[in-house]
Amino acid sequence: MAKVRGKVPRMLGDEIAAEIRNGGFRPGEWIRLGDIEERFQATRFDARRALSELVLRQILEHAPNRGYRVYAPDPETIRHVREARALLESEAIRSVARNIDEENLAALRALADEFRQAADHGTRSEQNDINNQFHQILYACAGNPVIQGLIEDLRQRLGGSSHTVWQSRDALLQSALDHADIVKALEAHDAELAVRLVQRHINRESE
Repeated sequence: MAKVRGKVPRMLGDEIAAEIRNGGFRPGEWIRLGDIEERFQATRFDARRALSELVLRQILEHAPNRGYRVYAPDPETIRHVREARALLESEAIRSVARNIDEENLAALRALADEFRQAADHGTRSEQNDINNQFHQILYACAGNPVIQGLIEDLRQRLGGSSHTVWQSRDALLQSALDHADIVKALEAHDAELAVRLVQRHINRESE
């Protein structure tokens, strides 16, 4: 298969970040440029640009003369990321509760149902993809693309660590219930309930 030339670094970076979330690369693992070229059918130039872009997003770290490895956050960093997410997402969800329309509510309902089904029968990759779609649509409804981008970067920053994946089926099912509860709060346009649910959802991830 021919390699794809001219991939946008952010797009290729998103593909690599998804692979990290799905367990394809583990925290602390070194990533070879050749592996990225082969796995994502990218040129060496584009692979290097994407890895450098992920360093800026603090998903990878770069060691001079050694290369790139998946960022392995320490407990203090994890706590700081959680606190930043809680602040940003609390304000964003207030805007979502005011602005969301029926079309986006319907999309979130469908994704909440899909996620619940994937919790029982889906692969980890499918679960992650549906979960990410839910959060992307959710915060797009806040109407502020800068805040949406910051939230997405924070959600990705912990990579594939044990603090960003579901440690048990019960945790996965609870996450699915959180999604359904958030949708119900938005249907009622109850901003403060939505805030409490989002904060609970974030805090639950650190348990």
